[in-house]
Amino acid sequence: MSELPKSFREIRDAPTPHEIHPRTLWKPFESFFASHNLTLWEAGSEPGLMIPPDDRPRAPDGFLYRFPMPDGPFWGDDEDGFMHTVAMMCPARTADCRDVLIRIVSMGDEGLNHRTALERLSTGNVASVIGNHAVPVLQWLTLEHITFAVLPLLSQVDPVRYYCYEDVDDVLKTMIQMLEGVAFIHSKNVAHLDLWVGNFLCNYAEDFGPVTFSSQDRAVPVPPFRSTFPFNLYIIDFENCACFDLDSDSATHRISGLPPGLVDSRYNRPRYPEMKSDEPYDPFFVDVWQLGRRFHNLIFGTSEDPDEEPDESLRAIPPAVVALVERMTSEDPAHRPSAAAALAELKNIASKLSKAELKAAV
Repeated sequence: MSELPKSFREIRDAPTPHEIHPRTLWKPFESFFASHNLTLWEAGSEPGLMIPPDDRPRAPDGFLYRFPMPDGPFWGDDEDGFMHTVAMMCPARTADCRDVLIRIVSMGDEGLNHRTALERLSTGNVASVIGNHAVPVLQWLTLEHITFAVLPLLSQVDPVRYYCYEDVDDVLKTMIQMLEGVAFIHSKNVAHLDLWVGNFLCNYAEDFGPVTFSSQDRAVPVPPFRSTFPFNLYIIDFENCACFDLDSDSATHRISGLPPGLVDSRYNRPRYPEMKSDEPYDPFFVDVWQLGRRFHNLIFGTSEDPDEEPDESLRAIPPAVVALVERMTSEDPAHRPSAAAALAELKNIASKLSKAELKAAV
């Protein structure tokens, strides 16, 4: 197929959604995916918006839950849509009406780390291991030099500092899930290196039921949300990860400079302390630092975006949790705990809290 893109750069340098709808870039793939019983979603009326290819409801698959409406079956009857702002991915619908996300993982020699990570973390039985929060791969497809991963269609927003928490227990359970996920990928010798906002998604449909931080009245108790269904976080976007052989010596787990596959002009994430030196560093402790920053922002209402107004701090967070977060964000990686050690410590802190402390409003 001569129309197929030849490189990641060809896709990334495509016109913006305001210039050309990203769905246009996927037209050459339509017949290929149709042959695998996958129908790509269609372009909507707004720049980047995509809508399902038919009006059938999404089949239940465990990857998306909704809030009930007071006068109807669920929120979002007419609200389903996907903002297609990254041309590397496109939503699709299966023959039995499951909604999925197709992601370009590798093209020729590009993206091999990403593919290795998903094969190691997300493919087959390992994808269902308790404590593994890497997004599962439902199917692999290859067209000429391009390898696609078919993933579940999850939430479109990172829920960590989006939906309010009902109490301390709710906050700690979210933090534990995040640490579980990172500790698990580390156990498979994969360092993510991009654990910022947008790379933890969940199995909730973003309907209008839960209270969000932007709409919260702190004088009013937060109604239960995460505790009402099997809330689960998923780590996505392993495209800039570092992978090491499973039987390799941890002393050899070193990289230099930016995360793999990135150049300085394209790196717009917060710079971790190891970037101040040209010396090789352990990328697993970078993940700990990034996750610590996420926890700090969650607890204190801060942001890595200097233009974003800070929120109020959470209340009643145990001092031992704050102390752990401070160690995770130490400038010196030698003073940071491993993800597994931080997870064990956080679980131990939670286990020693009284019921009143766990149920304290935040």
